[in-house]
Amino acid sequence: MAFDLYLDTSALVKLYVREPETAAVAAFVHRSTPPLPFSSLHELELTHALERRREEGDLSTIAINQITGALDKDLTGGVLLRPAADWPGVFARAIHLLRQHRGLRSLDALHIGLALESGAVWFVTYDKRQGKAASAEGLKLWPKL
Repeated sequence: MAFDLYLDTSALVKLYVREPETAAVAAFVHRSTPPLPFSSLHELELTHALERRREEGDLSTIAINQITGALDKDLTGGVLLRPAADWPGVFARAIHLLRQHRGLRSLDALHIGLALESGAVWFVTYDKRQGKAASAEGLKLWPKL
C-alpha cells in the first residue's frame, strides 16, 4: 500500500502531545487520505519520547496511558497502519542515504528509507537536516524548513 503522507516521529508526536506546532500538523494531516504509516521505528521513538517526558516531569503516567490508548484506537480504527516494510530494503536505502547526505543521522535515514519504500509523496518533519535529505530524494517536504 502506498501512503500519501509519511510523518517522522518528531511530527507524529505532535498529533498526540500538545506542542506549539500541533494545530498546524493536525490541519495538514486532515487534508490527506488516511491511513498514516506507523512502523516499529515510530513506536520505538515515540515510546522513547514519552518516557523521556515522563522522566523530565512533562507528562504523567495518566497522560501517557491516554496517549497510548489514543494510538491503539487509531491503529484499530485505520487512522494509523503498520506498513508491510521490507526491512532489509529499508536498511539498504538508509545506508545509501547516509553515504549521500553527510551528517544525516541513522534513525532519520531509516525514516526516509521507509517513506520511500512505502511510496509516500509527502514527508513531514521538523528536522532541517532530515528534511533536506528527504527533499533531495524526491519527497515533497512539509513544513518548509
